[in-house]
Amino acid sequence: MFGLDMMIFLAIVIAGYMAWNIGANDVANAMGTSVGSKALTLRNAIIIAAVFEFLGAFFAGDAVTDTVRKGVLVISEEEMDTLSTELYYGFIAAMLAAALWITLATRYGLPVSTTHSIVGGIVGIGLFINPDMIDYTKVGQIVISWIASPLLGGVLAYGTFYIIKTMILDTEDPIERSRWMAPILALPTFFVLSLALQFKALKYVLPSSWLPSKDCAEGLGFIDSLGPCLPANSLMAALVLALFC
Repeated sequence: MFGLDMMIFLAIVIAGYMAWNIGANDVANAMGTSVGSKALTLRNAIIIAAVFEFLGAFFAGDAVTDTVRKGVLVISEEEMDTLSTELYYGFIAAMLAAALWITLATRYGLPVSTTHSIVGGIVGIGLFINPDMIDYTKVGQIVISWIASPLLGGVLAYGTFYIIKTMILDTEDPIERSRWMAPILALPTFFVLSLALQFKALKYVLPSSWLPSKDCAEGLGFIDSLGPCLPANSLMAALVLALFC
């Protein structure tokens, strides 16, 4: 129907429209609480989100991208050759359908998941072209994660706020106590983020021979998370490098 150049152009345009929808809807997941609590202005939140959402997608988005790209549909080389046109337009249709749905949801202030939308679109295309190419086990795992995520998020949020209330807000000097507790509460987050950056992001900017070992990455991630707590952070980092790297 279209030449190769036009097909690529069409894919780029719809992908850009999809990205615009992600910025309009999904960014509220990351920045909504910061703006709502007045910790950030809307303008600053948009700037921060633009920078760090790009960095996250660029440095650590490969695993989810691979799942969406080739984990939902298992396409053989023969099918890739014989159904290449159908698959191309199918993926374009899935992306456009997901983008249109997110536009509608954003118009009415509904926080919906881009991942849910695009996975559903790809499953729909698979059912239309060849239901046997759908990896139902992988789709089942994805659906379970959709159910588990809000439940686990609710449990963790309840536990975290319970700790904040009992150990900070209900004390005689909440401000002084928060200075001690804030780094401790932030430690697990920074630890996980540090490990993700060292295992995921560094492979894109450093030669494989320069990458830290698993033990080294875990040690440095732990030290990074203790940054606000320990004045001797640089000394501990040197110790970990000497022992494990």
